[in-house]
Formats: sequence, C-alpha cells, structure tokens
Amino acid sequence: MTIRPLQKVDFPDVIQLYKNCFPKTLMAIIGPQVIQKFLEWCLQKNHYFFVAYIKNQPVGFVSGYYYMKGEPFIHSTSELALFLRKDLINSLLKQPWKVFHPTVVKKILKHVKHQNSNVVGENDIAVSSELSILSIGVSPNFQRQGIAEKLTQFVTSFALEKSITHLKLTVETNNKAGLNFYSKNGWSNLLITKDYIVKHKYLTNE
Repeated sequence: MTIRPLQKVDFPDVIQLYKNCFPKTLMAIIGPQVIQKFLEWCLQKNHYFFVAYIKNQPVGFVSGYYYMKGEPFIHSTSELALFLRKDLINSLLKQPWKVFHPTVVKKILKHVKHQNSNVVGENDIAVSSELSILSIGVSPNFQRQGIAEKLTQFVTSFALEKSITHLKLTVETNNKAGLNFYSKNGWSNLLITKDYIVKHKYLTNE
C-alpha cells in the first residue's frame, strides 16, 4: 500500500471513494460537485488530504488541517461551510426535493444555529501549533485490514515533520467503531457533548 497527497487528477476516483465511505453524509447526498469543492478546500494552504492506494486503486483517505503557533486559527466548521455554501445552494436549487432529506434538514438547522459562532477574526491567533484530523475513510471492501491505522500513522509522521505534537479530532457519539479505534490508539477525551466527542493526543519524537 502507498499513501500520497491528493492531486486534482485524482478527483474522479476520490469522489467515488468518498461516496462509498460516507454515503449518508450531506456531501454524498447533495452530489459529486460538492465533494469536489471539499477536495479543493483540502488543497489549500495548511490543509491536507492523503490517499491510500493498493495496486493503483484508492482504498482510503485522511483529511484535515493544521496551524502553527502565531498563525490565524482555523475553525473548520465555519470555514468549510462558507467555502461550500454557494455550491450547496446551487445544487439544492437544481435538486429541491433533497432539501427535505433528514440529513440535509439536520445540517441546515445546525448551520443556522452556529452561523454567528466560530468566526475567524483578525486577533484570532493560535497560541500553539496543532493538527486536526477532519475525516478518515476506508472503502467498505478494504476495511479491517489496518488501513485506517496506517493513515493515522502517516498523519502522525506528517505532523512531527512540521514539529507539531498536538493532534485533535471529533467523533460522533454514535460512532462506536471510531471511538474504540481512537481509544485503542492512545487518544484521550478532551470534550464530551451529547452529539460528539473531541479527542486529542500528544506526540513525542521517540
């Protein structure tokens, strides 16, 4: 298996991979154009998207972002929502029946509730370096083969190369497999809410 950074030429295969990994997510429900916009977001500065390949077939990915001490703090939820908003609206205008999908309704209500929070300001500067994992996906046909663990290890090495020793991620409380995976790999709870758990991990160079 090889793991390498996402390239634009990979978009068609990775879009299909994303849909296979997360068929019930908002982006998968709305359509491939929104997933492509998400991939473009991941190619920006201080963002990352690594793809795992087996015999030239994409089988998994890990995405996220990072910031260094003294740099503007990245709020993934608000930043990504703003980046995708135009494409989401245009897609829904072309497919208005999808507005009533339970997942779409839930996400729209959540966005409205938090639209005025987590906005990056001029003085919103990171006091320490940190890397966040936004999503890890493995093709259903290749699960239980250690791919998620190898992707996590790859991101860990990527972080250490940048002298980042603090990692964070968010897992939904109903994602029992994800919670078990991260707990088994040394992630601790940082924040627990009704809907999600923020986990974190400190790295060493050993």
